Amino acid sequence: MTRPRFTLRASLVLAFVGLLAAASAASATTGAVAEFSASLNNPAGIARGPDANVWFTEYAGNRVGRITPAGVVTEFSNGIPSLSEPTRIAAGPDGNLWFTQFASSIGRITPAGAVTQFSAGVSGYSTGIAAGPDGNMWFTEMGRIGRITPAGVVTEFMNGMTPGSNPIGIAAGPDGNLWFTEGADDRIGRITTAGVITEFSAGISPGADPYEIAAGPDGNLWFTESSGNQIGRISPAGVVTEFSTGITPNSDPRGIAAGPDGNLWFTELTSERVARITPAGVVTEFSAGITAGSGPSGIATGLDGNMWFTETFGDRIGRITVDAPVSPPPPGTVPANGVSFATAPRSLRVSKSGRFTYTFIATPLSSGTLGMKATKKVRIGAKKRVVKLAKKSFTAPVTAQVKVKFKLAHKSLTALKHKRKLRFKVTATLGGKTFTTKLTLRAPKK
Repeated sequence: MTRPRFTLRASLVLAFVGLLAAASAASATTGAVAEFSASLNNPAGIARGPDANVWFTEYAGNRVGRITPAGVVTEFSNGIPSLSEPTRIAAGPDGNLWFTQFASSIGRITPAGAVTQFSAGVSGYSTGIAAGPDGNMWFTEMGRIGRITPAGVVTEFMNGMTPGSNPIGIAAGPDGNLWFTEGADDRIGRITTAGVITEFSAGISPGADPYEIAAGPDGNLWFTESSGNQIGRISPAGVVTEFSTGITPNSDPRGIAAGPDGNLWFTELTSERVARITPAGVVTEFSAGITAGSGPSGIATGLDGNMWFTETFGDRIGRITVDAPVSPPPPGTVPANGVSFATAPRSLRVSKSGRFTYTFIATPLSSGTLGMKATKKVRIGAKKRVVKLAKKSFTAPVTAQVKVKFKLAHKSLTALKHKRKLRFKVTATLGGKTFTTKLTLRAPKK
């Protein structure tokens, strides 16, 4: 068997202000690096936690670690068996963190450090893990994709996947599906929450070795190509574009994550760099401040607005400053793993073309969908119908303030102009939870 390669109720305003202070103290210059060492042992995966800290796995140390925005590290080993080799980690919709292990089990750790192990139903070693739009965690295994409920019930899916494939990274996409990489097979896979798998290979260079994957701010999925030394972008329709310009040769791109600045950030294992790629494909690399031989691997966005990364060979955690505007959300409005309509408008006037922007609050860096449906039928053409606005995907910024743009179809806009105003039910979904409110849309001014 081949081992895997490495690679809120947060409504307390004071906590958020503390994060801002930490970000400000770090630096206002994009690319400034700080390293934190606490005798770690092979840190690998990394993720933002529900408690405003960043959490990481220690592959060789058989531990899970937590680091505060100020760089204070706490390690947890109770409940993690020897030789379990934790690999990736991700925040779950239940307010805990979930991690994969080489020892054919999935672990769950609370923000207080209590660990629970789940092995029933897990067929082999697991690698990537991500929260799905259905309120469950999804993970990659040798030749399979697994799903585990908050209660620990595992279901595995393999129909539609190339036999012998080795899925690695996995991420929730803007289309309500999960997307994953198939390293040695040079494919990207998509799995619906019902378990239907589709593979895409067109446009991926032979020998590219897709590794980690993340949803981008542009509505596409972005992935690293470990052997191909490129960054790939795949649309929800499966169209692939590769980018290599600006990437140091033989750098071995590994982790990738969306940043608070509207770009993607990725690590380069062998060239000891952290890099940024814009949605247009422009790459900038940063190496100053990163210890030689450190092996940057996993990467994640912290609630402080910076990017945090593991240094697998250097046994450190790194932080690289992102010069993006960060301002605190309205006091007392940021929910834990959810949505708040406390500051959302109750009434909006649409433009003459039927456009309007709806704003609300959601847990920073969380992703979900927002849709609208009229509460009563109106006459559209020859029949009475219910006006609906298609669901839009969103990712909350560090500021927690979400803006979603809508446009009424021509017939719906005509109906609104005739009625002058329509009442809508607004529905947001996030982390398997549903949040609703009401909104009145008013016709454009004559």
